[in-house]
Amino acid sequence: MGDLTQNPEYDQQTVKQVAEHLGNYVYLLVDPRDGRPFYVGKGQGLRMLGHRIDAACLPDSSDEAARKQKEIRLRELATLGLRTDIWIVARNLGTTYTAVEAAVIDLFKTFPVSATSTSRLPLLAEGLVNEIRGSGTEGGIQRLDDIIRDFAAPDLDTETPLLLITLKPWEEDQEETPGGETRAGRGFKREWTDPRVMKREMKAVADSTRCWWSGLHREKVEARGVEHLVTVYGGVTRAIFRVQPSTWEWDALNRRGGCQVTSVHREPIFDAVIGEYGHRIPRKKRGDQTTFRYWPFRA
Repeated sequence: MGDLTQNPEYDQQTVKQVAEHLGNYVYLLVDPRDGRPFYVGKGQGLRMLGHRIDAACLPDSSDEAARKQKEIRLRELATLGLRTDIWIVARNLGTTYTAVEAAVIDLFKTFPVSATSTSRLPLLAEGLVNEIRGSGTEGGIQRLDDIIRDFAAPDLDTETPLLLITLKPWEEDQEETPGGETRAGRGFKREWTDPRVMKREMKAVADSTRCWWSGLHREKVEARGVEHLVTVYGGVTRAIFRVQPSTWEWDALNRRGGCQVTSVHREPIFDAVIGEYGHRIPRKKRGDQTTFRYWPFRA
């Protein structure tokens, strides 16, 4: 039951690549009904990736009581037709993954946590004053399904002129946008990697993508024939928007611009640029900090 290597949603080669990418990892099993973790474990390779709802496929726990409780919860969720969420807490841990597993268990058993209906993260620690995460955010906590989706993304291959906008992590910051509306912040929220969440919050995604970009020249936008903006995060296309005609706004030097957009769904351009998994774009050269890039790339 539930073997991801046999799941038609993901090809076997993709799953193997994810397994190699994770190395030794610590993971959470999360109840999708309330977003609360109910089991902390460690694993490596395809053993844990072959899970979904069959407890027998998960690494055995040395704690017999914990193993039985895990199996009871998994069977309960399976009976209800629900998929257990797997979250990867940390990856490529080498021999330290046992110590990390113990630390995560201690953390959950020591401090109060609560679920939230507005976030796809499995839990929130109430009262935590840290505004940003620590180092190593690219390898931080992430849903297993989202990791696999990113690996399954094919290369972008279209001749349609595009303006690719790579978003940084989300920051709260109210700012007026083209058209006179006000956005609550800018950047990319980690939970937007889940297409269901992104669909619900597409307005915020659009507001982050459409403005304000320093170094954007009116002449280049017009010369390239750009009619679509594409949201990029983690090197993968996430959303596409059509520029509304005659809505570009620029500063006095024409080097800081933005526009009004409409979201694109279920059109040939959507399939070519986003599709089921998004599309992967070529890596930037070392030291390239440019936020936007014109597509197709030119040498």
